[in-house]
Amino acid sequence: MTAIRLDNVSRRYSQGHQALHSISLEVRSGELFVLLGPSGSGKTTLLRLIAGLDSPCHGRIGLGGQWVETWSASRRRIAMVFQESTLYPHRTVKELLLPPSGGNPSDSVTMVTRWFGIDWIKRWSSARREVVGELARSLLDTLGLQPLLNRKPHQLSGGERQRVALGRAIVRNPAAFLFDEPFSSLDVSTRWALRSDLLNIQKKLGSTMLFVTHDQSEAFALADRVGVLVDGVLRQVGTPDEVYSQPSHVEVARATGDPPMNVWPATAVPTETGWRVQSSWWNGDLKMAESSQVRSTQQTIKVWLGVRPEVLGVEPTTESGAHRQPLVGGNLGVVKESRFLGNRWGVEISPMPDASASSQKASEPSVLVTRASGIERRRLEPGQFEPGRVVRLNCDTKDMHMFDGESGRRIRKAGRS
Repeated sequence: MTAIRLDNVSRRYSQGHQALHSISLEVRSGELFVLLGPSGSGKTTLLRLIAGLDSPCHGRIGLGGQWVETWSASRRRIAMVFQESTLYPHRTVKELLLPPSGGNPSDSVTMVTRWFGIDWIKRWSSARREVVGELARSLLDTLGLQPLLNRKPHQLSGGERQRVALGRAIVRNPAAFLFDEPFSSLDVSTRWALRSDLLNIQKKLGSTMLFVTHDQSEAFALADRVGVLVDGVLRQVGTPDEVYSQPSHVEVARATGDPPMNVWPATAVPTETGWRVQSSWWNGDLKMAESSQVRSTQQTIKVWLGVRPEVLGVEPTTESGAHRQPLVGGNLGVVKESRFLGNRWGVEISPMPDASASSQKASEPSVLVTRASGIERRRLEPGQFEPGRVVRLNCDTKDMHMFDGESGRRIRKAGRS
């Protein structure tokens, strides 16, 4: 197993585009680390630097305790699986997985030789060959390649081609695996199956894997830890739960969640216990959940307030929650659009028109609320989420995040009322 280390790595292209800004990261030995970010954030560039297909303008790259930024790609022993599988069209699956000399992939010694190296085999006893051979056959079965051995790439589905590409990566016996959105072009059921396959293989091999994706549900389903990359800057690294529930930057909040966090502008004044916040969506006091350097200024600052859609409450205008504070300025909002999303409803709510400040409030962003479907769906009143319906929004202050308006860094995390 090999750890991957990036120390202040940057990449700028000749046209002046800065793809990566001083990235420092350590992927632990035997870890499945997922790098999450939108298209154009620098994810593929980072993988190419690690694999040796490109060179950094600044910084160092480490593999297994050695600095390798000057090494060739072949010397680094990195296996990379791409979004579109690159398989030789004239070869069968058997030929793609085995050495040029051929061999029967059902034969344990042949597969183990290819997976773990010929020098290892020479030193093994027959008993050990059998044990490791069983692992080799198990991996073949896990990938579902046994029935496909005599087919060529054009005879395979997209999911089967990606399984073969994964098998080709495994048989190289690499120091680490890199995955560049390998499942993004596949249908939903195939993606889920391949994610399960990948997790099983990673557990069996104990390999170090770095996986990049723009799909946050895929990132959270696979990762031991997640890193969020936005515009070439690594904004946060943590467990999936930490990244989702306690985003350290407003861009992380916007990049996670389905739908993502509601974020809107506000102003805040420091008080003895926290902050006094004003916006057209919410006015009130927020207690501090953690220390903040911004608080020492004792001046009004611009901030971003954030609330996850699933923690917001929607109530008929005749009701109000006794234990909650009204979220919307004027307490009311208007349903702009509602969508049934299968396991939940998505309701987009616009600010309530106010004749005294219509132009200002019209510029405020809409708020998106999600509510569970299922049993609750059958209890909804007819037309409750109909466009134009006036509703009341509620939210516990402990569920509210606050970010600095200039730097985007977290000032207050959720968890305190």
